[in-house]
Amino acid sequence: MTKQYKNFLKFGLPVASTTLCVVGTLANLTSLSYFIKKKKKTTGDKLLMLLNSVDLLLCVCATVETALLSYSYGSENVNNIWIPMAVIAVLYILLIDGTAYVTCLLSVTRAIGIVYPFYQIRGKLLVILGIIVFVTMSVLQIPLILAGMFFSEIHELVYARILLSLLVMLTVLFATILAVHKLATADLQGAAEIVSRNNRKASWTVVILSVLFLVFNSILLGVTFFAFTDLAGIINDERYQSLTFYGLFLAIPLNSSINPIVYLTRRSDMRQYFKQKFQNVCHQFRGRA
Repeated sequence: MTKQYKNFLKFGLPVASTTLCVVGTLANLTSLSYFIKKKKKTTGDKLLMLLNSVDLLLCVCATVETALLSYSYGSENVNNIWIPMAVIAVLYILLIDGTAYVTCLLSVTRAIGIVYPFYQIRGKLLVILGIIVFVTMSVLQIPLILAGMFFSEIHELVYARILLSLLVMLTVLFATILAVHKLATADLQGAAEIVSRNNRKASWTVVILSVLFLVFNSILLGVTFFAFTDLAGIINDERYQSLTFYGLFLAIPLNSSINPIVYLTRRSDMRQYFKQKFQNVCHQFRGRA
């Protein structure tokens, strides 16, 4: 076990991380049930369902990886679980990329829809192309990730991922600023015929999701850059060596756990769906009693 793993287990609050990931798994599973049963899905619904699915898998992987790391702490049989830990770690990193890519796709698509309100985007084709591109990117990244984990190219891997993260985050930031500008302009001008009420509400929902993505991924990006560049000359301090794990297993799962709450608070039809489900369950219990 590396010193960074031990520091994460010592200072990274694995109980809090596991609890957060379990809650996020349940929240995403619940919201995904709504998207699956929704009959008429818009392009935004399909992208939100894709983001919801990736968030669900991310929370599951984070739960398993944190549990394996906790089990490995103080254990003499670390070699027995090293392969599962490595596999889950690679999958987890790819899922982090997945949330970034889908959020980027969602923000850019919404920005295009606001700037060009009469341009029709084919949602099904967009989702399929998005999945194909992400799978292709993942396959190309796996050798680099494995090289960073098992060989000495860890810093090259980190720097490459920092640059990739910056590119995606700048794209999301630009699309979000553009969307906010157009929405604010439309609101001030009262241009309801250009940006309908439902479209405007959906656009603000995407803006909220994009801002949350930028905030939590900035935390991960910041602590990763700070820890691996040793700006203050304190890289040997064990607390700073565990910074990256705080970002990986607290900030990112928190982002994925908050997203379903955003869906619920912003979508009246989702609230109505779960209200109806809750009433049906109550009626069933009353009938049995």
